[in-house]
Amino acid sequence: EWSTAMRAVDNEIDERACGNPLIRCMREREEQLMGKPIENEERDLGALPPLTWFSMHLDATNAYNAMREEYYDISELWYSAKNHKTTGPYIQEPYGNGAQRKLAVNAQEIQMPYAGAGLYASEGPTKSSVFDFWALIYEKKITSIMSVNYPREERLNPSTHNEETETIQYWPFMEGQLMRFMPYTVVCLYSECKSSPSVISSGCGNGSMLVYRLSKLRVTYNNPILPSQLPLDVNHVCYYRWPDGRLPVPTEIHSIADSAVGLLEIVEQDLNWPHSPLLIHCHAGIGRTGALMAILLAIQQADDQHLVHVKDTVQELRKFRAKAVMNYWQYIFVYLTIAEVFVKRGHLDVSARHRLRQLWNELLADIPRQYN
Repeated sequence: EWSTAMRAVDNEIDERACGNPLIRCMREREEQLMGKPIENEERDLGALPPLTWFSMHLDATNAYNAMREEYYDISELWYSAKNHKTTGPYIQEPYGNGAQRKLAVNAQEIQMPYAGAGLYASEGPTKSSVFDFWALIYEKKITSIMSVNYPREERLNPSTHNEETETIQYWPFMEGQLMRFMPYTVVCLYSECKSSPSVISSGCGNGSMLVYRLSKLRVTYNNPILPSQLPLDVNHVCYYRWPDGRLPVPTEIHSIADSAVGLLEIVEQDLNWPHSPLLIHCHAGIGRTGALMAILLAIQQADDQHLVHVKDTVQELRKFRAKAVMNYWQYIFVYLTIAEVFVKRGHLDVSARHRLRQLWNELLADIPRQYN
């Protein structure tokens, strides 16, 4: 009798809800979102060889709009709480006697098949999280850091700037300089400004050619009551030419395509990924960080299986790093950068460059409209 009564109450609540236009609209939208994966599954051709992938996705009529709609499709599914988690698990570290604690820094390990020796996504270290940031680096033995923002870049947007959440200068960049984040000490062994892995910039003040700074750091753990531990050498890159929410800014002698491929060369040659563990961060650790990670993971899959599936890569990445790749032009940037790599490696004919140039121009013309 009790269960019968409860069902009657539930039915009455449902009837009242159906009479509420707002609730009815929300339910209808939820049903649409819940039904979309099945429809998309029928259209999704899955992972494809590079040439077929290019023909289907980039050489097709109205390819630009198709990639944009694909991004919105992924985003809608992601924000449906019934289908996906909204946050990935924070990394936890031992805290003595077998206890675990969550690090203050918002960081996740990307545990995907093509993450190489290790791949970590993080927010930019703040004045409250920098200590745990270095704890993460040292405890996980992460030997490479790629910063795709620079310290205090958030001050370029005074309306949204918050000193408590801005990325700070968390590493020393002058030879011999030392910074302490107890119990860790970080010293700079050497540092140089570069425009590419093979070209040292003539000076760090030369804005037209300066692309990034490469620093060799040594991290030591200092605790007088515990046994001494070996230091950890870390290669650190601070990439200066990727504004928040946008795309990399090319130099006077490079195109956007050159800059995109150049990013990957920095990761491979200066930071030795996928053979060494790598942490990537920007400000929030989702937009620029997510785009770069999606490119790296997709290319690793292509190297291993000779197959490409950008949509699936981003969906899987978001299971570990919530909301990775934060807008559709970053998503299209992922597509185009992968294609540029394939052209350079000979997987695509050089004639594909003409089509890619058209898509790059369309992308570069579209972004300013979104900010006006």
